[in-house]
Amino acid sequence: EKLDLAQLAYQRLHDLPQGELVSPPMLSLLAFRFRPPAGQEEEGWNRKILSAINQRQRVLLTGATVEGRFVLRICVLSFRTHQEHIDWLFEDIQQVLEQLS
Repeated sequence: EKLDLAQLAYQRLHDLPQGELVSPPMLSLLAFRFRPPAGQEEEGWNRKILSAINQRQRVLLTGATVEGRFVLRICVLSFRTHQEHIDWLFEDIQQVLEQLS
């Protein structure tokens, strides 16, 4: 189930026009970032998104630096994580992107 959830998240990220996938899921971990609007710096923009999503306290994303660029990460590990949690993540992403734009 966790591998399937990671794949679902990957597909949903693929469908977001401002999303950029860094790599396909490796087991249940995947990395991505968002292209910033004009005038915003990429790392700062993605850190704002990470902070805003985590402040909502429904899901928890992590960040990492990959090849010198900051990325957001989804890691589906807990036995308590199910599709509704992926749905919550994408609700939060949509709302945060709208608020920050």
